[in-house]
Amino acid sequence: MNKENDLSDITYALCRADEKFRDFFFEFCFDEKISVEDINREYAVKNSRPDFYLCDMHGQERIIEVKIYDKNQHFDQYRKDFPDAKYAFIANYPHQEVQDWTIKTWGSFCDAIVKKGLIHNNSLISGYIEYLKMVIGIEEFKAMNLNLCTSLPDFYNNLIYIAKKEFGFWEYNSSKSFCSNYYGQFFYKEDLYLWFGLYFSPEKIYIGLKDADTWVPDCIRKNIETLIANGRGTEYFDQPIKSPDGNYGDYWFTLKDNKFNILCNESIDVEKQKNILKEFFISVLTEIGARKYLK
Repeated sequence: MNKENDLSDITYALCRADEKFRDFFFEFCFDEKISVEDINREYAVKNSRPDFYLCDMHGQERIIEVKIYDKNQHFDQYRKDFPDAKYAFIANYPHQEVQDWTIKTWGSFCDAIVKKGLIHNNSLISGYIEYLKMVIGIEEFKAMNLNLCTSLPDFYNNLIYIAKKEFGFWEYNSSKSFCSNYYGQFFYKEDLYLWFGLYFSPEKIYIGLKDADTWVPDCIRKNIETLIANGRGTEYFDQPIKSPDGNYGDYWFTLKDNKFNILCNESIDVEKQKNILKEFFISVLTEIGARKYLK
């Protein structure tokens, strides 16, 4: 039961079975509280068949389009066939804003429903959330001890968690991200590419950016050069350095030792470890003038 129609069917069934879940799901999708009694699955009109079609108690038509990995959206078609409706879109991947549509992610829905406390003492909703996490591929941030090689898989998955879930970056796999000396992943968003990972000697966590306009916009590279010239670091990273490789060297930002040490003790609160990597990522992109990529 891992396809989009399966997820829609099960979500629909839970909306019919649990009023609190139904109300919360629709409020999340449309960013407003609505009252509704009748819900339709795959309601066909002309060339459209939205996953969810409903009319609220004020007679307002509403449509929800459900996606997992499929990126064949129907924004214009639904707008044409349901011109007076309000539209919501929910997927397991981030999507840019679309006129007249409320854009959501399943990951954010999971976070919101857990924060709301609806899973407590409710086996239907808690079971649904576990099912949803598996279907949409949600990875949980896990505690680490980077003194142990057994923590390397968790470290790698945690990098994916931070870059993708928190900030909407994607893995870039056309360049080799790890070897015997380092272990990490290339990421990209729009026209910015970076490497995020662990070097074994010296044992430190870095964010690396290439001195090349095909990887980093020119204005950001100029900001990095200024940071290096000024010898300035932050609470999270030491003074950035540039490898002596000529015009196409790499810029390196190093997580401070006192922060790194927190990642070497799995008994430390996992949220604290998560915030170390998250704030390191934020700090680097903010200081180099790339904060817009965090949105």
